[in-house]
Amino acid sequence: MRKKEYFTKSLVLRLYPIFFVLVIIVITSSFYLWTKQFDFTGYAVKDSVLTLKVNDYVDMNSIIVFKTQSQKIQKKVSELNSKLVNGVYFIGTLSFNVDGLGLNLKEGEIITASLTDNEKIIAITELNYTIDKHKL
Repeated sequence: MRKKEYFTKSLVLRLYPIFFVLVIIVITSSFYLWTKQFDFTGYAVKDSVLTLKVNDYVDMNSIIVFKTQSQKIQKKVSELNSKLVNGVYFIGTLSFNVDGLGLNLKEGEIITASLTDNEKIIAITELNYTIDKHKL
């Protein structure tokens, strides 16, 4: 039995220096990380609102087309909850947040929006999609 006790005590005595070195490494690493300046960068969309200035009457079958170089989405004017009077809508200004359109947009991409009524373009505008990078 004595041999086992001696072995256990000697093992514990051997592990103390290893444990001590690990504690020192953890403490010095935490000081290093504490003093190091982290460079967190946040990304915010700088300009994501696309505005169509119409000021005209359009048919209830009119559509708005959003296009990028590789994507295209169409929305009917009737989906916009505007008031229909005698089969036409009066539209002053339409504003859309391009982030909510379902387009996969990248920095610097140009988004074009056009309102078409009976195959005639009533209004057209474009937006250069920019992302603002700033440190947090």
